[in-house]
Amino acid sequence: METEGFVVPDWQAPLELEARLAQVPPALTNKGILLQGPVQEVLAKTGRKVGRDYAALADYPVTEHIRVMCECAALLYPGEPPRQGLRLLGRQVLPRLKANPAGRLLFSVAAGNLFGAVKLIGRAYALFTSTRATATIDGEARILVELRTAWIYPDALQVGVYEGATAEYGRACTVRVKQRSPCDVDLLVEVG
Repeated sequence: METEGFVVPDWQAPLELEARLAQVPPALTNKGILLQGPVQEVLAKTGRKVGRDYAALADYPVTEHIRVMCECAALLYPGEPPRQGLRLLGRQVLPRLKANPAGRLLFSVAAGNLFGAVKLIGRAYALFTSTRATATIDGEARILVELRTAWIYPDALQVGVYEGATAEYGRACTVRVKQRSPCDVDLLVEVG
C-alpha cells in the first residue's frame, strides 16, 4: 500500500466556509440522520437551535449540511480551532448511526469487528451521503479509504469519523490525509 504523500491534517488551517460552499454542486444531498445528532446535542448543551428539524432518511442539501456542521462544531467546541471541532464531531458519527435502526441494521453485519465494518464503508456512504467511498484493508494494521465528492471538510470531519469508528471497536488509530481536490481525499488509517 502506497503511503507517500499522506500528511497529518493542519488543525489550524482556516475553513474558508463561503469559498467551500460556492464550490459544492447544488444537487448534492445527504440524509438528515447525519445532522440529527449534532443539532440535538447543541440544543441539549446550549439551548440553541441550529438548522431545522431533520428527518433521518430525508435528503438535505450538502451546503446546508456543511453550514450546520460548522455551526455545531463552533458551539460544542468553542475553545477549539474549527477543523478540530469538526474532527471531534466526526468521532460521534458511527455511534450515532448505530443508534438508528437503519444504521444498526447495516452495521450488525460487521458482527462487532472493525474490519468487518470497514467492508461496509462503500454501502454506508451510498446510503447516507453523496460521497463515494472505497476501502482497502492491508492486513490488520492499515486501511486506505478513498473518498470522492466528500465536501464536508474530509481532512477534518472524516478524520474524526475514522478515529471514532476505530474507538467504537476498541482500537486506536492515526489518520493521515492525501488531498486530491477540495472534495476528494484519501485517508490512511493506521490501526494500533
